[in-house]
Amino acid sequence: MLDLTHARLTFSSGLVVSKDGREYRLEFADKQSQKKWVSVLKRICIMTNLHDRYSTIKTIGKGNFSKVFLVESRTDGKFYAAKTFTKSFIELGEDGEMMPCILNEIAILRDLDHPNTTYLDEVHETENSIYLIMDHVQGKTLHELFFKTNFSQRYTEEEIISLIHSILETLAYLASKGIMHRDLKPANILVEKEGGVKIIDFGFATYINEPEFILKMCGSPGYLAPEVLDYDEKFPETKYNDRCDLFSAGCVFFRM
Repeated sequence: MLDLTHARLTFSSGLVVSKDGREYRLEFADKQSQKKWVSVLKRICIMTNLHDRYSTIKTIGKGNFSKVFLVESRTDGKFYAAKTFTKSFIELGEDGEMMPCILNEIAILRDLDHPNTTYLDEVHETENSIYLIMDHVQGKTLHELFFKTNFSQRYTEEEIISLIHSILETLAYLASKGIMHRDLKPANILVEKEGGVKIIDFGFATYINEPEFILKMCGSPGYLAPEVLDYDEKFPETKYNDRCDLFSAGCVFFRM
């Protein structure tokens, strides 16, 4: 038995699955069989053929720890968003926390299956970087809508109520999966051209029942719940849960 979580998937004459010094080679009679296996394994493994599968178009976003590129699939011509972490930057992270955080984000994204959340299609590793290949959504964040448009004139009260309902529905889904986002803010809420909502950037997310949170304190000023600020791992009674996302949502709704 081999736990395939974060195993490497290498393409040569067939497929090679490797992890912890163990390696398995899969060979196929035809390309169709290999394609079916790849469609399953890519949801579990880390792939190593990024440049064979995608071409980079342009930079579309930048965060504190990552960049987001628009990429095009070489196989079907579809566009995706590639969230990119540079390995040299990861290694400079304090107390070696960066890599566990990235692996945690990958695990959570792979656990999500909701129209209002980001869909993780593939994870790739190259010599210098780690790439999360996600669906590319046309739209603007609430942050952009607040500052670049007259929000109150662009959206009616009924439309705003519909957006609020969609956000709460998504938070209910996350809570049902035992997940809290921990960084809900206008910049992480995307409003699609068709009017739908997507909650994005799960870099600070974690499972509620984790015995110890990877990040002790995280979030953004103005949207951070008091219980997150008061959390002290030395005192179990200060541990918080998904209600911290409701506080952040309330702050967002007040601005809307």
